[in-house]
Amino acid sequence: MMRRPILAILFCTLSIASFGQKNYFVGGLFFNANGMHMVGNADQYWQNSNGTVWGGGGISAGAYVKRDIGKAGYLSFEMRFIQKGSVYEYIAPNGAHSTEGIRLHYLELPLSIGYYMGSSSNYILLESGFACAKLISANDNAEKLVQRAGLTNEESFKDYDISWINMIKFPLNRKGRDNFLFGFRFSYSFLSVHKYYKLRNMVFGLQLDYLFNN
Repeated sequence: MMRRPILAILFCTLSIASFGQKNYFVGGLFFNANGMHMVGNADQYWQNSNGTVWGGGGISAGAYVKRDIGKAGYLSFEMRFIQKGSVYEYIAPNGAHSTEGIRLHYLELPLSIGYYMGSSSNYILLESGFACAKLISANDNAEKLVQRAGLTNEESFKDYDISWINMIKFPLNRKGRDNFLFGFRFSYSFLSVHKYYKLRNMVFGLQLDYLFNN
């Protein structure tokens, strides 16, 4: 199951590099180290249990193209593999503290508009937009939670996620080609990602970009 999105991202990467060189688009790769958390009706989601919900860690990676609009703006389109979810901490029957992670894997397509703020030699990049994501796989901890705690409908996550995204990026090699960027990314679900409980994904993390033909 996981091989398909990886192959899709590799294919997209090669296509972006070729397309960008011929059509005045700039193609790039990125990698994210993420913090992830589910917000909303978490207490209702685990209402019959004895645990708490807190954030976990994940990754995201992929490729993108961007094209300048006017003197200070640009559009960016991505193909991103991203992990979302939360960690659940509970007390086992033997009295020990245990944890289970709910990890949702998405193939995400973000579209954002960006702005170069500052001078040509000293600037930062600001981005904001929307992302549509398809759930491609999930771990089985939700099903284990159903069996252990006697809960119902816990595994009924929707197969899509629509989120709002924001980014800020800083060039790392201003005296060179400006092809390495470092920044912070934040995303938050517009709609609940669960069929029965109001739960939303919140993902935040640090990102490193490499631009092919900047």
